[in-house]
Amino acid sequence: MPATQIRVLAGIAGFAVVLTVARWWRNLAGALHDRLALGYTTAGALLGPCIGVALSLYAVTHAHAGVAASIMSTTPILIIPIVIARGERVGLEGVIGAACAVAGVALLAAA
Repeated sequence: MPATQIRVLAGIAGFAVVLTVARWWRNLAGALHDRLALGYTTAGALLGPCIGVALSLYAVTHAHAGVAASIMSTTPILIIPIVIARGERVGLEGVIGAACAVAGVALLAAA
């Protein structure tokens, strides 16, 4: 967890540098008034770095690393129904690519 916190803090610092160099602070101030966008951003920040990393570290601690890595690599497959529900087309190539990605991690974990 401390390593994740350090990465988040470094990301915030880098974001501040980019905003300063590009002179986008006014754009950020305007964006802070969009409540819907802030809600989505907050949910994404909590689900990804906070809950996601904590649960993945818990999985690695309490299961075999290969099993945990295989489960964590299922993201490409799990995202396909969400993409379809949003009305986007998912081609056969996308499904095969997602399956290959997960299979590759599973093979590496089994070795």
